[in-house]
Amino acid sequence: MKSSTTRIPLFLVVPLMMLLIVGCPNDSTSPLRNSEDASDGDHHQPGDDDNGGEGDNGPGYYPKTVHFPGAGTGGAGHPLEPGIGPQTASLCSGSTKGVDADKIIVEPVGDVDINVECFYADGEQIPAAGIERLLETVNDVTRIHVRLTFDPRFVDNTYGVNAIGWGDTSAADKKDKKDKKDKKNKKKKGGHTFGNLVGSDHAEFLFTDKKGQPVLRFKLDYISEDAKTGGNHPSGYGSAGVSDGDGKWILGDESAILGWATSLDRNLNGCGFGQYTEDSPATDANYTPNPATPEWDYRVVYELWVDAAAFGPAGFGDVSIEWVHASPSKVGENTLIVTQGDCPNDDAGEGEGEGEGEGEGEGEGEGEGEGENDDDCNPKYEDCDTDIWDHPI
Repeated sequence: MKSSTTRIPLFLVVPLMMLLIVGCPNDSTSPLRNSEDASDGDHHQPGDDDNGGEGDNGPGYYPKTVHFPGAGTGGAGHPLEPGIGPQTASLCSGSTKGVDADKIIVEPVGDVDINVECFYADGEQIPAAGIERLLETVNDVTRIHVRLTFDPRFVDNTYGVNAIGWGDTSAADKKDKKDKKDKKNKKKKGGHTFGNLVGSDHAEFLFTDKKGQPVLRFKLDYISEDAKTGGNHPSGYGSAGVSDGDGKWILGDESAILGWATSLDRNLNGCGFGQYTEDSPATDANYTPNPATPEWDYRVVYELWVDAAAFGPAGFGDVSIEWVHASPSKVGENTLIVTQGDCPNDDAGEGEGEGEGEGEGEGEGEGEGEGENDDDCNPKYEDCDTDIWDHPI
């Protein structure tokens, strides 16, 4: 791990602080955020009356999440909590209401109760995606709760005239005066449409047991017309799961899937925003919540629950992805090969050590600043001087 002492001119400190604050409104700018920092929307933490006490969840239960901007105000950006089951897939966001905390046992995934892993495209220091895993027993049924979130620089839930980062959308606001009868010209959109998300978007998951043997492999559909979902969603669209739409079952016992959800399915149906099937709610480059649709999640998120019994005596080992896919994506390539690595840490850059400052005088001392810290950058990268939380869209 590389560490260094850096001189930062005082006149740069305030602008840098303002950049970090403005860069991601309503949330911490770090891609990895503690649940203690969460403040958006009605959210129940361990210990709340309807979520139960921390003691029953086991010691060392400190949930974290891969934090990308755009989660809205409904609590969708908070870490996974014990007790959020597949029955919540049709809601705006997960809820533990009505769950008896005495019936919840959180089991370790690896070395921690909630294991958060990030996935990086080649040469990138900002994760392309992150997976949260929660292994829990609720009412004597052991299950794995998984949530995959894509970086909105790759793909997001903005489309139509309100697409962000998808190229020029001005054509969608203008009528072609030379050919007013040409509906195709009048309906011209920017670089991302609702139909793009319906057309081919999916995520492929690989589940292994503790021996590293593949047990389950499948593609989870993002959003499809109800003709393919077998349901009757208020919006007419929903996720078709693992066997229809862009979903596909590849390996293992399909009955192990207890439920699934996607952020766009939740937006349109659970949150009641089913009218947004042509243009997404307007926002800005920071994904500031729209007052008319504050709970809208602008991130692309896949979520599912899996029966742990599918892994037999060996037990559940891991879940991963080998690529991120969106057609189209913002980066020019629809599929990026990714490799698994540690997520950026909230405590990056903070630690005890000697620091120097430059401005109206110079000084040294111990305290918060840049110093030795084994968690101050992703160990995948030798050069950790780049601020991995500077996250332009």
